[in-house]
Amino acid sequence: NTVHLLVASPDKRGHWNIADHDTEMASLGTHLAREHRLSPSVIRNLEKTLERQMKKARKAGATAVMIGATEVMRRVPQGKIILDKIGRSIGNPIYLLSPKREAQLGFLGARPHLHPTDSELLIDSGGGSTELTLTQQRKRKAWISLPIGSGILSAQLHQDPPEPLEWIQLLFPIQNAIAKAPIAPRPTRAIAIGGSAHYLSKIIHGHKDGPLNEYELNKVARMLLDDSSKKIARKRGMHPERARVMPVGLLIMSQILRHYGLSRMDVTRAGIREGMLQAYLDKGASWWKEDRS
Repeated sequence: NTVHLLVASPDKRGHWNIADHDTEMASLGTHLAREHRLSPSVIRNLEKTLERQMKKARKAGATAVMIGATEVMRRVPQGKIILDKIGRSIGNPIYLLSPKREAQLGFLGARPHLHPTDSELLIDSGGGSTELTLTQQRKRKAWISLPIGSGILSAQLHQDPPEPLEWIQLLFPIQNAIAKAPIAPRPTRAIAIGGSAHYLSKIIHGHKDGPLNEYELNKVARMLLDDSSKKIARKRGMHPERARVMPVGLLIMSQILRHYGLSRMDVTRAGIREGMLQAYLDKGASWWKEDRS
C-alpha cells in the first residue's frame, strides 16, 4: 500500500547508518480491493514514485538498489508482468517477494531488537498482509502470512470516520485469519514493525517509537472513530490516506495481541527494508530468494 525508501550503510558494529529515507502513499491495496485491479493511472503513478525514489537514492549515495514488492502485487492480476515492465522502465529489477521471503526479511531486519533468550512474537502488519513470526533466542520457530491488511480491508469502510458498527464488522475476517496463526512457542513479548504499528505509536509517543498497551490502543481507537481522516492527518502531520486506514490497522494489532494473551507491544522501525539490506550483504544479487529455513 505504501512505497518506502531506505538508504543506509553498515558500520562495524552491525548497525545501519541512515543516509536518507522516504515514504509515499500509493494506496495500491485500496485500489485493488475496490476495483479488483490496478488501473493504468495507478500503475503510472507507481512508476513515477519509483523513479523519484531511485533518483533520491542515487543522490544519497546508493551504489546498489534493491526493490521488493509484497502482498498487494501478489494479488494483482499479472502483477509480475507489471513489475517487470516498470523495472525495465526505471532501469532496476523489481522482485515479487514470496510470503515466506517477506516474513524472513522482516525477521532479519528486526532480529537485533529481539531478546537473546526470550520467546517473542514479531508482528509486521501492512496494507496488504500481516506476517507473524514466533521466535526463541533470536531464532525463527514458526511463521504465517495472513491475508489481512489495513489498506485492503479499509475499502470495506464507507464512512469517514467509520461508524462503530461497520468498523466492528471487520472483526470477523480478522479473527478468522488470526485463528490460523501458530501459538507455540508461547511468546512472552510482542514486537511490532511496519507502518501500522509505527503510526499508532506516533499518535501516543510523537516522533519516537514506544510501547503500546491496551489502554493506549483504546484511547487511539476512540480518537480514530471520532475524527475524520483529514482532521487526524492535519493534527498529526501524516498523509490523509494513512489516517484513513489506521482504524483497521489498530483492529488487526489489537486482535493479534488478544490471540496471544498479550496486553502490550513494543514498536521498532527496523523491519523488512533493513532485512533487504542485510540480505544483500549476505547473499548479493540473490537477496530476494527464500532461505531454506
